[in-house]
Amino acid sequence: MVLIDYIEARQILNSRGEPTIETTVHLTSGETVSASAPNGASRSSHEAIELVDKDFSVYFGKSVNHAVSNINETIAPRLKKLDPLEQHRIDQILIELDGTPNKAHLGGNATLSVSMAVAKAAAVIQQKPLYEHINHLLVQTQASNKYEEDIRLSDQQTKPKLPIPGFTMFDGGKIADSTIPIEEYLIFPVSIPKMSEKVRAAAEINNVLREVLHEKDKIANIGDTGGYASSFDDVFEPLDLIVEAVKRTNYNVHNQILYGFDIASTHMSSKLPDDFIDKALTRYPIVCIIDPFDEEDWDNFNILNNAYPNIFVAGDDLTATSLERLYKAIDTDAIDSVVVKPNQIGTVTETLQFVKVAKDAGIELVISDRSGETTDTFVVDLAVAVGAQFMKTGNVMRGERVIKYNHLMKIAEKFEG
Repeated sequence: MVLIDYIEARQILNSRGEPTIETTVHLTSGETVSASAPNGASRSSHEAIELVDKDFSVYFGKSVNHAVSNINETIAPRLKKLDPLEQHRIDQILIELDGTPNKAHLGGNATLSVSMAVAKAAAVIQQKPLYEHINHLLVQTQASNKYEEDIRLSDQQTKPKLPIPGFTMFDGGKIADSTIPIEEYLIFPVSIPKMSEKVRAAAEINNVLREVLHEKDKIANIGDTGGYASSFDDVFEPLDLIVEAVKRTNYNVHNQILYGFDIASTHMSSKLPDDFIDKALTRYPIVCIIDPFDEEDWDNFNILNNAYPNIFVAGDDLTATSLERLYKAIDTDAIDSVVVKPNQIGTVTETLQFVKVAKDAGIELVISDRSGETTDTFVVDLAVAVGAQFMKTGNVMRGERVIKYNHLMKIAEKFEG
């Protein structure tokens, strides 16, 4: 039996040049597996704590040496000689060692990097793709609804499948130096059949969009997730420019390419026009809107969700990958889709419990990266493993984004033949 020999963690940099954690699991077989934690700029007040040192003489207070020490000194000794196949047991140890409802003691960045590394190690031991192992964990993970009744999903509900990728064309809000209040303008190549062709469409549209921006004398800076960080006076202008780029690349804007927004309303520095959503849904082929209202505005989420049944209204800050928040979203009929970010909750097991409750309620999944990313591709395997409707990992620029799309295309070869 292959067991955990020892675990070590270190501070590395994310895509914003800020500190994060990489954890390496050393197996008794001699193999090593690593995982690293992302972090977000716009965060829900309900998500797991990213533990930082707050020593403002180093990395402006953002170093994570304390969280690294928590892994090396507290977590690692407890997991030594345990079986990586026992994901639930190991994650439960992490939860108990932390002892807080939001991972404030050890840090959600610490627990997640360990939890993901353990899952990767288990896949290596079994010599199977990571998404296959995560799918097995999904089937085996115990989850219950708010009435504490066990959830048993059908084989169809737990079947792995390829997600539709959502590509970020423009960055705004807290993830870009621009005047756009909306955090992300997205395109979804919904009816292009092969994954490699979906990615090609995004790359071609992205390159033509750069030309369109230059023609309009707009600076084509790049935001945190790889979208253009140009400034506009009108929130509809980015959409019009994307339409122009789509048309020039000969894709069908009302069939092959649909739009979406991650509005991130909780973190907006300026307000959108009151009629923005209604006008956008009237003028453009919108398929998904993420966080159109503040994270506590349950009533308006409910109104929008019921007014536009053909649009995916997704909670992100609203639900924060938290079961308690998801139960409320289900009760209030606030959403029909939900963003899943493992670092919002802190362990693989808790992420999969959240996924099972959402699936049981008929809520579609949007698996998402964070604005501060690494080259870790765990989130891609997660999206495939849980059969997510969508996956959102930025634009086809910036290495930490491109590596995820390349990994998705590689996985797709097994599904598409």
